[in-house]
Amino acid sequence: MKCYLNITEQGHMWTIEEAHIRAKNGFSIAQYTEEDLIAQRHSHNFFQIHYVKEGSLIHDVKDTSVVLSAGDLFVVPPYVYHELRTVPGRPLVYMSINFETYFLRKNDMTDDLPVFISYLLSNSTNNTFPKIYIGNDSLLKVRQIIDEMYTEFLEQQDGFVYLLHSLLVQLLIILGRNFTSNQSKTSLTGYRAYAEPLNRCLDYIQTHFTENIKLDDVVKLSMTSRTNFCKYFKMLTNTTFNEYINHLRINYAKEQLQYSQFSMTEIAVLCGFSDASSFSRKFKEVTGISPILFRKKS
Repeated sequence: MKCYLNITEQGHMWTIEEAHIRAKNGFSIAQYTEEDLIAQRHSHNFFQIHYVKEGSLIHDVKDTSVVLSAGDLFVVPPYVYHELRTVPGRPLVYMSINFETYFLRKNDMTDDLPVFISYLLSNSTNNTFPKIYIGNDSLLKVRQIIDEMYTEFLEQQDGFVYLLHSLLVQLLIILGRNFTSNQSKTSLTGYRAYAEPLNRCLDYIQTHFTENIKLDDVVKLSMTSRTNFCKYFKMLTNTTFNEYINHLRINYAKEQLQYSQFSMTEIAVLCGFSDASSFSRKFKEVTGISPILFRKKS
């Protein structure tokens, strides 16, 4: 299910995911109020960092509900179902920072940043910890970084993508320093040994996901065992190899459905599916609606 907000353009209401696709660079940020939010259980195929600027917000992840107040922040990994709800009678202003893994690997950042993502992933999905505590000494810096991100994204002056990348790096480093535990340190140490080959594989997948990619071929590229590859791939992406490929293809298919005149069969082949039937079946499985209905709504 998708989370609809009042993101409009020429009268069309976009989902968070649709608005993110239109951002093109793998990064988007927006500010919302209690009037924008329509509570609905949903997931996305990109990372999200939510930051509460004013008021209160209820965050439901799996079986846990937590009330977040101004200054609180949480990370939502890809494909994790969650729900955002307002607190009755309370105002709300919050920021949603949305980014894909490949955005963090811009400018040859191939080692530490994915480790930070993995570090946050292994904890933010924990039932008992659906938010990140930020120390008082970091609160102002976090607010300044997010405000600057928002300004840069809106104005989009020359070099804004590089500056957004730098700001996101700073934010993740602060989160990584504030959010520590023995369990996450153990996971971080284990992952670090496989960071370089995993990132090489992710780069390859990002370039070739529309082709007939096989798990065994990518495992060979990683120069690790199949078991370790699958273990740390899931730690990084929070999904399996096949699910990751399918979500990349479906995300690409959404763009084609919205902005091209290709037929369903043409889009299926273009996105890496064997035929229109398998494409339609997988599209509905991932999005909840058929590609034909998605195109009509777009």
